[in-house]
This record gives sequence, structure tokens and C-alpha cells, in this order.
Amino acid sequence: TYLMSCDLKSDGQPSVWGATGIVPGYTKDSYSMSERNNHLRIATTSRERLACRADPNPEDNSTDGDWCRFWCCHGWETVANSTSQVMILSLSGANGTMEVVSAATGLGETEEIKSVRYFDDFVVLVTFLRTDPLYTVDLTNNTATVLGYLKIDGYSSYMQEYPTDGGSRMLLALGQNADPETGFDIGLQISLFNITDMLNPTLTIRYNVEQGDQESQWSSSEAQFEPKALRFLPQSKLLIIPAYVGSGDTSFDGFLVVYVTPELIEERYAVSMVDGNTIRGKGICWGCAYVQSRSLVISGDATLIKGHTMKNIALTDGSSRWNASLDRPITRKDDCCGYFWVFRPT
Repeated sequence: TYLMSCDLKSDGQPSVWGATGIVPGYTKDSYSMSERNNHLRIATTSRERLACRADPNPEDNSTDGDWCRFWCCHGWETVANSTSQVMILSLSGANGTMEVVSAATGLGETEEIKSVRYFDDFVVLVTFLRTDPLYTVDLTNNTATVLGYLKIDGYSSYMQEYPTDGGSRMLLALGQNADPETGFDIGLQISLFNITDMLNPTLTIRYNVEQGDQESQWSSSEAQFEPKALRFLPQSKLLIIPAYVGSGDTSFDGFLVVYVTPELIEERYAVSMVDGNTIRGKGICWGCAYVQSRSLVISGDATLIKGHTMKNIALTDGSSRWNASLDRPITRKDDCCGYFWVFRPT
């Protein structure tokens, strides 16, 4: 990953070029980086490296011919597993070059980073292949040191701090439950982690959105990849997330309002943004304009936006205040359907 920095002046002066640097691997998203005290903290994953396997019988050229000794590939083999690292770079290195001052390496061998959350002097990151190691890494004095980790099924694709009244420190996480044997996603899950003791992070409570037979269902949320789609209300402890839950019989596409505490996670109600019957095969194309999922809370009411539908509800019980459809009539001149399929609102 190639890095560049610049000083954005606040006094009307032109920006000043800072420094450049290179680190191994790739970042997952903007949450993979953080700046503190003129130092850049960055978490990356280095990909698995493959090489062409050598000819097991180099002297036998009866089949491939002599030229194949040098040009044929006899299969692929792993020469280096994927691995992740957290690095700290000084932004004021000599000759305008970022210098690595510390690094915690070898995290999650054969896995890749799924989520990262920085704090003042430490970082929490999740890697995943079949199970989810959650790592706590101390960054005090610009020195990266792995303190502890927790290995559990599934993974967290987004994390944020959960507010507490006492001295404890907790993380609210959204991600996927996964089969520990195959690593295949099973369904959307909400978790609370206790990271007060960074030497021993623990899972406090977890909630699977899909209830019952998970083999015949699937679920996901835009908030796994776009944090702006998620809203957590600290006073009421309500989490608002867009969600899609599908199965062979019924489907749901809308928002879930979930009560989240260290003692209990439960769904309070669901707000459908489309007709479930339409999802099962009667969808129509409304063109390319598709509003991303967002929620807005004002004076005890929540306005939900998803696709081509807006709904205003009472936050206490989910009762409807008003609905609005944002679609327009389709004409024969519309040629923008393609991959953009959405559904008729309720």
C-alpha cells in the first residue's frame, strides 16, 4: 500500500506536501488507518503467495518435451500464507519518507482482516477464515504490542464502542455467524464484547437475527459495509439497522430495531420497506436511482429510507406515521434496468 500525507492549512494558505511511505499488504477500509501525535497507525493484510510447482520428474520429457522443463507449470503451491499486521509510521521522517517505528506482525495467519477499530492508545481488529480471532493490540508510546485475543465462530465486519456507565469498556459489533468447518456465512449477528481486560477480551452476549432453521435462511445488512446505515441510540439502547432476511417461504427487506444491553439483545420490531410477496419473484425495475439505507431520529420518531421508500414511525412501538414512495413511472425509453432491481413498496 502506497501512502501519502499532506498538511491541510486552516488559515487559508495552500496545503503543504508531507511525506510518502510504503507498507506491505492492503487495507480493508478507512477504519484501517488512524493518525495520532504525528504518527500513522495502519492495519493491513498481506495476501497469500503462490508459486508454480516444479516438475516432479525433470528428466522425463517423453510427454511434454524438453521445452517444458522451463515453461510448464505442474500445479500451484503456497509459498507464503496470508497474514496481517499493525504498523506505526512516523509522519515526519527524514527526506519526506514515512518511517516504520513499530509493528505487530503475524496476526491471523491464512486469514484476512474483517474489521478494525482504533482508540487513543490501542486498536481492536478481527481476522477471519473459518473462525474469528479478535485481537487487542496496545499502541502506547508508538509501540505496537499484541495483548490478547479471542477465538470464536463467525466474524465482525463493523465495530464501535458501546457506552457504559462504569469503568468497563465494551464493543458493539455487527457481522456474520459462520460455519466453523467451512467458513461459510450463516446469517447476520449482533455481538457485545468486553475489552476492559485487554489481555483477556470476552464475548458478553450475541444475537442471531435468523431464528430457527438457519440452513434454509440467509440474512445480511448494508451496515456491515457502510456504517452510515447503522444508528445506535445510547439512551434507549436501540440499534437501528437495515436488513434483508430471505428463505424459501418468506422474505423481509427493511429495518430492524433491536434492544441491545449486556444482559439482553432482542428484536423490538421490524419495519418492512417492500412487499414480501413482491420479493418472491414479482420485482420490477425502477431504474438506476436507488437511495442508500439511512435512518434519522427526531423527537421520538424515526424516518427510515431504503431503496425507493421513506417511512416515518414511532420509535416506541414502530407504528406508522406516514409513508412516501420515491419511484417514478417506467417508460419504454428506460434502458437502465440491468443489474438494478428493486421492489414495489408496501
